[in-house]
Amino acid sequence: MLMVGTTGSPPDIPPDATLIFEVELVACRPRKGSRVANATDERARLE
Repeated sequence: MLMVGTTGSPPDIPPDATLIFEVELVACRPRKGSRVANATDERARLE
């Protein structure tokens, strides 16, 4: 969540509105230094 504050962003966002964003993960790579060989292995580890 992100708060826009007491001023908002008129006329579209009222004061003190809470914005909720829906995002989609489009790529996944192992962290630098990770012992996981590739993204498929990392995804399986997280599931």
